[in-house]
Amino acid sequence: MNKHSNSGFSLVEVLACSALFGLWAITSMQLLQTSLSAVDSAYQKAQAVEVLMAYVSDAQKAWSQGNPPDLSTTTGPFDLTAELTSVDPDNAITEVTVSWSNEQELKQRFWLVR
Repeated sequence: MNKHSNSGFSLVEVLACSALFGLWAITSMQLLQTSLSAVDSAYQKAQAVEVLMAYVSDAQKAWSQGNPPDLSTTTGPFDLTAELTSVDPDNAITEVTVSWSNEQELKQRFWLVR
């Protein structure tokens, strides 16, 4: 009579489980890398928006005091250029472009009032 009981996993089961775990790990790493890239891109865009809004605030202040706003500036890695179109003596439209690495840019049009 055989009194040995089969306890544990066979070699085939262990190898199959290892292969499945390896596939899961590779997929998870690719997903993590994609997520980190998206977070970095969103962070850069948020910084560009901050630069844009600071410029608009300064431009509105200059325009309301009777002075034209600066049409280009650099803040850290961000280059800002603006095009000013006067509508009448008290109103103007400015189209602002903020650009940064990898040829990414953010464009926005604002109305300036004296």
